[in-house]
Amino acid sequence: MGYNKANDWKKSLLVAAVSGALMLTGCAGEDGEDGAQGSSGLQGPVGPTGPQGPTGDNGQDGESSGGTGENGSGASAFAYTTSDYAIYSDSIFVADYFDGDLSDGADITDAINMAIFDLQDGQTIVLPQGNFKVSDTILIQDMEDVTFTGYGINETQLSFKEATAAEDAVRFEGCKDVEIRDFTVLDPKKNGIKVKGSDGVLMAYTGAVWPEGLKSDNGAYGLYPVSSSNIIMEYNYSYGSADAGIYVGQSNNVVVRHNVARMNVAGIEIENTMNADVYKNLAIENTGGILVFDLPGLEQAYGGNVRVFDNEMIANNTENVAPFTSTVGLVPPGTGFLNLATSGVEVYHNYFRDNKTSAMEFASYFLVQDDFSKYENDYLATMIQGWSPNYKLNYVHDNVIERSGADWAGLLLQAEIVPLPAGVPEGTPQFTIANGFTGLTLELVADPITFESMPTGGVVDNTGKLMPAILFDGIGQFVFTQTDLFQDEQLLALTANKDAFTAYEREDGLCLQNNIDGNSAASHGEFGDAKIGTVFPVDMAGAAVKGISGGLPAPVFALDNIHGDAHPYACTQERLSPTTVTFRGMKYGCNGDDQTAFSCNL
Repeated sequence: MGYNKANDWKKSLLVAAVSGALMLTGCAGEDGEDGAQGSSGLQGPVGPTGPQGPTGDNGQDGESSGGTGENGSGASAFAYTTSDYAIYSDSIFVADYFDGDLSDGADITDAINMAIFDLQDGQTIVLPQGNFKVSDTILIQDMEDVTFTGYGINETQLSFKEATAAEDAVRFEGCKDVEIRDFTVLDPKKNGIKVKGSDGVLMAYTGAVWPEGLKSDNGAYGLYPVSSSNIIMEYNYSYGSADAGIYVGQSNNVVVRHNVARMNVAGIEIENTMNADVYKNLAIENTGGILVFDLPGLEQAYGGNVRVFDNEMIANNTENVAPFTSTVGLVPPGTGFLNLATSGVEVYHNYFRDNKTSAMEFASYFLVQDDFSKYENDYLATMIQGWSPNYKLNYVHDNVIERSGADWAGLLLQAEIVPLPAGVPEGTPQFTIANGFTGLTLELVADPITFESMPTGGVVDNTGKLMPAILFDGIGQFVFTQTDLFQDEQLLALTANKDAFTAYEREDGLCLQNNIDGNSAASHGEFGDAKIGTVFPVDMAGAAVKGISGGLPAPVFALDNIHGDAHPYACTQERLSPTTVTFRGMKYGCNGDDQTAFSCNL
């Protein structure tokens, strides 16, 4: 693939420059001034009435099925959840399988399993109202048109704190048109509510909560559909996940709307997923608010056509407790939005406030792996399947950014990490100034920081020095448009995603248009003008500023105001298509039940 040692840059160069810009972060997680709300609350978002019921045909406009008090089989409405979802008398009630006094604190594992044993396609299982223990995974497999509901996100709570063997609290596998709603799982060992290998998933008014707050030994994923299709995630709540609170991975046709993700490492994450609309969500006090990732080596090689719009990403400054060697462990505290190596992403009409590192960050996979020989060897198979370390066609427009980038700090700005963080093997590359930031000047405000001026073994004083509101690594665009490192004839002949590896014009990379500096006059003195910062030059003219070594450029960290059309990323791209989810014969999303919604007409 054109790789040789002569073209291999020094590891320190890429690691430090990209980490220096993309990874300048604060690990202290000081969020008091950002309105931290103290101890965790279980109250999830309160939305309109619930989606369609189990057999009724009028749920499209938000009513419960059976508007006359009966469902399609003639059963009467027995009760309603707090989201106004109708529970009918012919449902399977877990309470009927419990032998004894069904009071708070009772272990209802056996009763749930017996109810599932009797479950048939088209039926509804109803969890009791109250707070109960569950000692093993709740598993439903190979069912169609089933609903699994409690009485509300606060009214039915299942604690897995003592379930030592249950990695997943609730798991659905191989299902068709499964509806999961109106209950919360507490303290799952690994994952909260997981759905795998299913077509048609509606998850609404559910919660996944670690009540003691974000800790490194919490479970990984809160609400977790994976390898599935036609997914609606709405009015859910996740708190305290040590990886991603609301996660959709390796899936197709996804709508994520009206959710709240708070105090997770990643609030909402879309990974290797094709066709996803993420809108009207609140991501607050996470490490990173909303993430879009394409990672190598997964069964679904790549994603795309992801729209992130009309969301609020506020004060995502929480310390990153994920393993230092994991991809999500690299997310800088203080990140509003991060795209890692995903092409075909549109980010628009979002509101960013008080994210202490950057509102938005766009990075190729070279942030994670800077050794180009790995791509020729370890990643060749996944690139043939269509994955690319670079991204194209990212259109960022009409976002409002306030109070960004004023308090980046932490391990990544220390001269050394001594000792290494727990669990990091000796010899692991450390994303620090000392291990690669040498010679790079952060031309931020006055008094630039250089390696020579940094206190040995200490933390750089970042007072008055702002990180740009939008960070762009640049190196992926340079490699793919200015070099032949990935223009291998065999790869181009075999890859399932040829467009990802072809050279492209600047306007087919990252485009910024009409993004708004929302700082008030009072805030402007502290936060200055909103800027985009480019770590590496994207063309030969830019590379000439600080030179080229081994065929690749030195970092420049160029800054431009985001206003107007004077910056190098002032361009437009074709708008991406809305995603449509089909569930139980109904269409959801901006081409379905939300056609007339304000968000869908931006």
